[in-house]
Amino acid sequence: MLFTEKKATIYLLVLFITGCSFISDKTPQTENSVLNKLLQSAEITTINLDEIPVDTVLAQEENTMGKTRLPSLTSPATLDRPVDLAKIGDSLYVADGGQQCIWVMDNQGKWIRRIGRTGNGPGEFSGLEGIDGNSDYIFTFDKNNARIQVYDHQFNMKSSFERAAISSGREIVVNDHAIYMLADYTEQNNLIGKLKATPPFDTIGSFLSPIIPYGRQPLAYNNYVIAANNDNQVAMAFVGLPYLFILDSNQQVDQILYLESSLWEEIKKENPSVKPVEYASRENGRVVYYILHLYLSDNGSIYLRTQDAFYILGIENGSYRLKEAIEFVTNEKIVPGRSGSIRVPSKSMYVKGDTIYFASGFTEYIYRFPVR
Repeated sequence: MLFTEKKATIYLLVLFITGCSFISDKTPQTENSVLNKLLQSAEITTINLDEIPVDTVLAQEENTMGKTRLPSLTSPATLDRPVDLAKIGDSLYVADGGQQCIWVMDNQGKWIRRIGRTGNGPGEFSGLEGIDGNSDYIFTFDKNNARIQVYDHQFNMKSSFERAAISSGREIVVNDHAIYMLADYTEQNNLIGKLKATPPFDTIGSFLSPIIPYGRQPLAYNNYVIAANNDNQVAMAFVGLPYLFILDSNQQVDQILYLESSLWEEIKKENPSVKPVEYASRENGRVVYYILHLYLSDNGSIYLRTQDAFYILGIENGSYRLKEAIEFVTNEKIVPGRSGSIRVPSKSMYVKGDTIYFASGFTEYIYRFPVR
């Protein structure tokens, strides 16, 4: 009897060990210890982006905004380098990192105003990188001046405060509760800072360790896109990695989505090792992006733009699944020498209600499409 109990105990122990091994094998392992720890912080769900066919949507006249402007806007070219955009009320605001200004478009698609210029005074910009707004304010971030400027919804200056950033991504995301942007991770070991969305806009926390410590390479693996809804949930992705992290209202990782696509084989081959190294080299100097833009709706749905298409991930009973895959194309003669339809180019993206907006670095136009 004693021998049988011993055998049963050993058998259960073996089952326990092999069971743990099996669970562990499901967690992707990389050469980066910080990333490994992050990937073990929540359940991982694989989303196959090839699961449904990609619908092609051709831009029509009603989808193309910015073909007209007020006569007072005499600039020969409206958009130079649109780095960010935000739809607030009936106006669309486009941050132009090339001309260091904000362009304003009305709801009919006409350019009606240009705000700001290059400089370091109030309402001026240097290294303009971001714009976003909430129910009370519009916020802009210009990196070279290391500050956030705060405006009311008529774009009257209300205040400004210092804020430095050392890398790039979507530089500022705002909801009614908080401002999210890159933290100065030379001073501490969290990548994203969280500030109050009301005066005096104090820092109230930070979260997520950088994948690569400051001073190591390839530092571009820390570049990220981020979105936050009004329930204070956050969706975030390191742009050079095929993972999407869903964080709860306390900014703890709640779910991890592993994104798969047959179109990403070249990215996997091109991207360098995620293992931090001391010196830059040809092998780790460039990180190709999987994910370009990201939006998180109040109901939890995720809208993401990759190099290849636009995807909608819906949530049902707490689980995400791929609902729609779209390629937006245009017949506009954007690229010299190219004929036929080409993908709508996008330097920035913004989703408001049931409409998605794309700004392009190749044209003055803004593309607007309805989304389900």
